[in-house]
Amino acid sequence: MDIRSINPAGRADFRPGTVVSLRVLESHPGGRFTLLWNARYISAVSRLKLNIGEVIRARVEGKPGALRLRLLPSGTQPPRSAEAEGLPALFSRVRGRRRALARLYAELLTRGAEPGADFLETVYKRLFDPLGDSRKIKPRSWAGVPSGDALAEEFAPEEGDDPLLELFGSVDGASGSWRFKRLRRRMGGRETDSVLKIRRGSPPALALTVHDGERTFEFLLEGRGEMRLMVFSDNPDSVNVEEWGQFRNHLASMSVHVDDAILPIERSDGFTAGDGGAQH
Repeated sequence: MDIRSINPAGRADFRPGTVVSLRVLESHPGGRFTLLWNARYISAVSRLKLNIGEVIRARVEGKPGALRLRLLPSGTQPPRSAEAEGLPALFSRVRGRRRALARLYAELLTRGAEPGADFLETVYKRLFDPLGDSRKIKPRSWAGVPSGDALAEEFAPEEGDDPLLELFGSVDGASGSWRFKRLRRRMGGRETDSVLKIRRGSPPALALTVHDGERTFEFLLEGRGEMRLMVFSDNPDSVNVEEWGQFRNHLASMSVHVDDAILPIERSDGFTAGDGGAQH
């Protein structure tokens, strides 16, 4: 029984002949799976039925660029940890978008934490839910759309900063070094509540979640040189078609490719653009 890896980790200890243990993090249509190995993500396809949370042991076969994972024969089901056994139940107890929850869980896991439902939901709310009536973050005013340098300056410490997000951003994970900042800003008479996530390294990435009144938008930007931006919303139809075209054309002039459509926010993992088909 084989699992064909799409983008293996590419490390010396992930080479033909080695035996590895991997945890199934996500299941996608078409037999695609996201696996976690040694704090790294591996995308794979398989004809087998794998369950989220399952831990599998396999031998690496093939050659660089065309590696496969051959499951080791066993008379019993693959081993599963107590936490892995309860992952479906864990997600069922947490309120939030399932794809974003799964990605957040993976980010916490690769930072040395195996969060329970309450902790996972607490971090999720800090990153993805609006502040509501909270006044812990006092709004400041922007004269206009901030530049990249202005956004970088927003990471300076200020009163009301969330210590949980500071702690989360102080530890690197498998996907790199992320920094987080919660912003409540007023511009043009409108007050917005946003969460900014920036990943340093290669490739760099920026994720911005914006709560604008009753609407929520998520902007996921990734790459260097030719960059790609995916936009998600819980109300895509509320965006004016002409304004959307102007937005795309403006970014195209800066070598940023913007996908044709605004996608449903449930298809966003809240961190990186990734592959739209795999996300769906």
